[in-house]
Amino acid sequence: MLKLLIGSTGLVVLLGCSRPAEESVLVERCTRDGDNREACECMARLAESSLDPQVLAAMKLGAQGLEEEADAAMAALSPMVQLSVVDFSIAAIDQCGLTSPSRE
Repeated sequence: MLKLLIGSTGLVVLLGCSRPAEESVLVERCTRDGDNREACECMARLAESSLDPQVLAAMKLGAQGLEEEADAAMAALSPMVQLSVVDFSIAAIDQCGLTSPSRE
């Protein structure tokens, strides 16, 4: 899943979704990328509760395979908002048990 997290801007480009975490495109993409459903649901809940709405919108684009649009959306955000994704990524690995790129 974390290979999806790193876009060409070097930032997370997952997704945000208004549906419950268990049904989100984020969970679908995460499980398709090889993580287990429980970890993916945890990550989706964490994303929905902790990330800026604009970051979530960029993540949704990325999860839908719209990488260029996701990168452009992230690039339009302030550096501080962009950096908030790093903390989220670390928390998703630590709290949810997602597979980190170094373990793939």
